[in-house]
Amino acid sequence: DAAGPRAIGLDVFFLRATDEAKDTALKEALRNAKANVVLAAFDERGSLPQANRYHQTAFIASTGRKAGYINLQQD
Repeated sequence: DAAGPRAIGLDVFFLRATDEAKDTALKEALRNAKANVVLAAFDERGSLPQANRYHQTAFIASTGRKAGYINLQQD
């Protein structure tokens, strides 16, 4: 964000909590970014366990940012 981009896109899966302090710091950084931020998310088209879907939804909501659909081909 400090470099002044127009947008930041993160194609990272937010499927479960990790280190609480680091998760909190990331959420805060995403909330406070000046650039537009779009986070990758599975939607109903993706095969995702309910617990992971719940965490993803809560995590993204806590950032105040938008999500874009991510598609993952699994082998």
